[in-house]
Amino acid sequence: MAKRIQVYTAKCRRGCGKILATTNRSIWGDEATKKKYELICENCLTKDEKADMFNRQVKHIRNNYCK
Repeated sequence: MAKRIQVYTAKCRRGCGKILATTNRSIWGDEATKKKYELICENCLTKDEKADMFNRQVKHIRNNYCK
């Protein structure tokens, strides 16, 4: 049986203090990207980090769900 996804709140880890909602595991199963970018708000991510996160997510979904 799959583990249920739980939602919780926490502050941005980059120090801006913004409250974020997150889950205990990745919805798409991409745990590496979740671990790298979790608890960082959109305002604190750089353009390069946003692009990297997007590319990692697309690659993971393409490799695991599009066959």
